[in-house]
Amino acid sequence: MTAHGSLFKLFGVPFWHIKAKDNFNAEELIQEAHDIQAKDKKRIVSNRGGWQSGFLEQPDCPLAWEYIRSCLESADGIPLRHKIDQGWLNINKSGHYNVVHTHGDGRLACVFYLTDGHRKLGILNTLCTDQAHLQILDEGECFYPICEAGDLIMFPSKLPHWVESHSEETERITYAFNISFLEIGAPENKKLRENVHVS
Repeated sequence: MTAHGSLFKLFGVPFWHIKAKDNFNAEELIQEAHDIQAKDKKRIVSNRGGWQSGFLEQPDCPLAWEYIRSCLESADGIPLRHKIDQGWLNINKSGHYNVVHTHGDGRLACVFYLTDGHRKLGILNTLCTDQAHLQILDEGECFYPICEAGDLIMFPSKLPHWVESHSEETERITYAFNISFLEIGAPENKKLRENVHVS
């Protein structure tokens, strides 16, 4: 809890940052990404100038999917039953960016970095307040995570986020995806309370 005079901020925002694992193979994963790009028609959603794939499933990107699952199921991962709802691939070159957007309610938004992130992703905390409160307080809590190739981050899907203009000569390649939580029974709830991973 933090305090500013008589103002107390009671709650935090969950954020996971899983560092690159030993099984991260940048060369193979980037090649798989380029293979997808060669076959998948570009779509425009939040991307401006960059390339974004359609929704991807495990057969579309088996190497990336296997690595992502290894992160989610590791000791650093999510200790509750979940599923990957949908995923897509982003490739930004110099000057490309993504406008402010959210991934809806009730899920986690996730980003897997195939290349260094160069601190271009911004996340705005509106989870513990609303737009009116942001105006009254005249402040917004904005976070720019420092992410390297192989890292995976997760945060509440309703938080507005964006990617600032890419300024490097090399490509910025990421997978974005959403995670939903599955209904669980009493025995599994007990495991969660004990902070044991539920597969």
